[in-house]
Amino acid sequence: MANKQAFVPMATDILTKEIVAIGKVGNKLNARIQSAALNAVYYSVVHGDIRFGNQLLLAMNNGLRKNSLVAFLEKYGKFQWSKENKSFVFRKNDALTVESIEAIDERWFETIKAPEPVSMYDFEADVTKFIKRMEKAVLEKATIKHVELMDYIKSAIDKYHDDQLCAEDAQEEHGDITEGEMLIAEQEVFTEADQEETGALLRAAFEGESNRQPMRRAA
Repeated sequence: MANKQAFVPMATDILTKEIVAIGKVGNKLNARIQSAALNAVYYSVVHGDIRFGNQLLLAMNNGLRKNSLVAFLEKYGKFQWSKENKSFVFRKNDALTVESIEAIDERWFETIKAPEPVSMYDFEADVTKFIKRMEKAVLEKATIKHVELMDYIKSAIDKYHDDQLCAEDAQEEHGDITEGEMLIAEQEVFTEADQEETGALLRAAFEGESNRQPMRRAA
């Protein structure tokens, strides 16, 4: 087995040029994918031939936004994504014509917007996402084991936010308060016991969510 090549840092000017070059290559690649996607749409609409859409999707490297390409081809061509086949199948759509292709002004990567970056340290974002999943399940009248945990979690999160506001108000009231004193104030409004209780509730909820059986819709 060959030895791993040692990492050698670039000089700053070379790194800057490399980053600029990456941007230019990325723009050119997007333009090439757009051209190929439009042609794939054309052959699906005019000839009922969807093979080029499948070939283009297979050509997409990891990291490129395949979900947006799938949505683009489904929106403008006679494509339908098959989860079972993991490829496109033909979908009849008489409303699509050569004129409809000429009217396309959307770029392939715009059909589904890229998600905003989220910090791996943003635990609150994960909690918010989890609560939204629970709320959606309840709105759909699904039967969920321990669904009452959602109310406990929301109450704990609301209390946390209230405590943070109290701490901020205290800081505004005492403008010269030190960082150490502020930390003590936060600990007073949100005690260690509160933190442990919230952590236990969140752990139980996440375990319940990941281990529960598939949901059954209510009659």
